[in-house]
Amino acid sequence: MKKVSQKEWELILSENPTNDDLRYLIEYTDKKDEAFKQLLKQNPTNDDLRYLIEYTDKKDEAFKQLLKQNPTNDDLCCLIKYTDKKDEAQKILDSRQNRMIDIIKNR
Repeated sequence: MKKVSQKEWELILSENPTNDDLRYLIEYTDKKDEAFKQLLKQNPTNDDLRYLIEYTDKKDEAFKQLLKQNPTNDDLCCLIKYTDKKDEAQKILDSRQNRMIDIIKNR
């Protein structure tokens, strides 16, 4: 785990870090909380959140944000595979499948 001083962190922020930069900081430095807060301000993509879910200890926070962002079926499968939120993600996936079945039946 790399230590990042407050001065270094302020310099990073002043250079407008990309989402990829912030993902790196979350995974490999002691500024993971600060970097995660900044990432949320920068509107992370579903891919950004899935990365955090798979590779960092920010799984729960990223999961909550991903649910707010209308996750795709692939996103939900990732949640089922990599988090302890399997049941919640499975319910959403199941409800989508049931809606599709209803649409097909009503044609």
